[in-house]
Amino acid sequence: MNNKIKSILGSVLVIAIAASMMTFGTQSYLSDSEKSEGNILQAGELDLRIDLMSSYWYDAAGNLLDEPIEFEETNLTIEKFFNWSDIKPGDWGEMTISLHVYDNDALLWFNISNIMDLENGINNPESKVPDDTPEDGELDDHLRFYIWLDDGDNIRQDDEPLLFDWTYLNEIDEPFELWNFYTELNGWYMEACTTYYIGIYWELPPETGNIIQGDSWGADLEFYVEQYRNNPLLQPPD
Repeated sequence: MNNKIKSILGSVLVIAIAASMMTFGTQSYLSDSEKSEGNILQAGELDLRIDLMSSYWYDAAGNLLDEPIEFEETNLTIEKFFNWSDIKPGDWGEMTISLHVYDNDALLWFNISNIMDLENGINNPESKVPDDTPEDGELDDHLRFYIWLDDGDNIRQDDEPLLFDWTYLNEIDEPFELWNFYTELNGWYMEACTTYYIGIYWELPPETGNIIQGDSWGADLEFYVEQYRNNPLLQPPD
């Protein structure tokens, strides 16, 4: 092999070695890699569940007049808190409702809505009173109640906050006027996963008389919650 060919081959080998060194040098730079997996932003949840610990109906002597009504913790659908007929002057009743809010602290409001105040006709004794409002019943003018925060024993103690004092049912005519827990209890709110009890007592005074004969009163009981954190409004729903 002549010197010229050897020179060309030598030059090719030098170029190949140089190219290899350049490639090796490119791959040897310092480096680092970090990866954060599974990042999620998820909205919180707010779930109010209610159970009826007891709902009783008694006569003036304290005799139980019907089977108590109760149901376990649930999201309300067809459940009723009371469903009594043949109420008479002197009768009274009490119910204890248990409330639970899950996942987040919440403000709570209570409302009585869709009120039905029915005369159901005027019989002979009622007509002698007389009854001047043949379209409206008078039961709500005489049946009164009060509501308090209970400790779960179904009996109001002196140190248990009274949420609504003695009131006649006919005085309820504005949405969510019964109480706003926040304003009534000076900053109170429901803590998540904590049980709260509400006692409701009703009474038809013995002196009521014939004016209520055959009349009936019915309504929806509504509980409404909103998140407590970051909530500047503190207003019930429209």
